[in-house]
Amino acid sequence: MYPIYPYFKLVFKFAQIGMTLKSKQSLQRKQERAMKEMDDITIQIQSDQSLIENLDFGNNYSAEAARARNSEIARLRSKQNQLRNKIAEMQQYTNDTWIQAYLNDL
Repeated sequence: MYPIYPYFKLVFKFAQIGMTLKSKQSLQRKQERAMKEMDDITIQIQSDQSLIENLDFGNNYSAEAARARNSEIARLRSKQNQLRNKIAEMQQYTNDTWIQAYLNDL
């Protein structure tokens, strides 16, 4: 009869080593998946940041349009009003008096 305990112990150690290697491989796969997921999330964050910048660019356009409306168009309206007043003044003159008034203004 052979002593079975040393053989059992040897087989048990091989089984432990196999289970350890299996769990190590499983943990490595989980780590790789987690790293890939982290990279995907980083890319998603960057794309969201670029979308935010694009939307902010639209706000800049609306601010520029408001500035143009308030300053440039207001200046043009005042010039238009001045021209209308000038035209209204000139309409009261007849053809000969208009030429005389125009030459006096120069």
